[in-house]
Amino acid sequence: MNEHDSNLELIVPALCLPDERRAWAAWLEKQLVGSELPKLVEQLIVLGKLSGNRPPEITLQDWLAGDKANILSRGLQKDIAQARIEALVRNPALLMELQELILLEGEEYWLRLPKSSADQAFEKSVMQKVLARIDSAPNPSGATALSSLASGPLDNSSSTALAKKEVQPVVRSSSVGTARPNSRSTWFALGAIAATAAAVMLILFNPFTVPKKGEFFAALELQAPAATPQESLLRMASQVSKDWKSNLTDAKALRRQLVAFRDSCDFLIYGPLLKSLEGLPDEKRELVVSRCQAWKKTATELIDSLEAGGSVGEIQPKADEMIKKLNAKLLEIAQA
Repeated sequence: MNEHDSNLELIVPALCLPDERRAWAAWLEKQLVGSELPKLVEQLIVLGKLSGNRPPEITLQDWLAGDKANILSRGLQKDIAQARIEALVRNPALLMELQELILLEGEEYWLRLPKSSADQAFEKSVMQKVLARIDSAPNPSGATALSSLASGPLDNSSSTALAKKEVQPVVRSSSVGTARPNSRSTWFALGAIAATAAAVMLILFNPFTVPKKGEFFAALELQAPAATPQESLLRMASQVSKDWKSNLTDAKALRRQLVAFRDSCDFLIYGPLLKSLEGLPDEKRELVVSRCQAWKKTATELIDSLEAGGSVGEIQPKADEMIKKLNAKLLEIAQA
């Protein structure tokens, strides 16, 4: 790729999709380990709307279709049908979910992919910011940090303490040349470190810039600043009530609604809505996040039940009850 093409890919990555479709898999791999993926997703969504084509909605689980382990270990170019690669381009929001999966669970194949000079500079900038926050943070016990990592979003103290124990030694050793992992146990250890680094990166850089669906917690209306965290909670409750339909009779429609709700929860657990709760006492903010994690889990279980053959008449009331409890809890916390 010449300098002009490289610069164009930084500005309008969607226009750099290869003409030859067989080259899409390798190109998408590069995007998935790059820093410009949110921009690419946004541009592909816009281009899809302009074309008037509305592909069938699918989840990442649908797209993986039993090939999760193969993709995490061998990428997109080995034994993945061309039609499925093209489905990623037609459903670009899936790329954000796939990138998150690769960051947290991807094996050595993904680490070895060549990166552009811009992405290398980006990674260096990220690590400098991570280390700066590590150096300026208190150092609680490892148990506290690990507990916070397992429970969801990390506060500054717990995330930086864990990163200080796991990430910083790797950075220092890399300056003198680190041997590639030569055993499965070594790879698992590096995987744990990579997961920690990914969690820290989620704090520093918000990847949820493109709503997967403009509904529930991902609604554009909720991205506007709120005067107070209490107002933000009230707006969330109102938006979820507005978007939720309790009279569905079609299994596909109910599944689509549950998927949209489940996916939108990340906007509160990790994304921009979490920032809108700054000003709440820590215990209240943590309660909101933990409850949203539980709602996301419940939605996933209901989707699984539906896919296993459960009836709409059985699952819709359970979903309605989840939304009812969600609204009651958000209102309770806002008014307490």
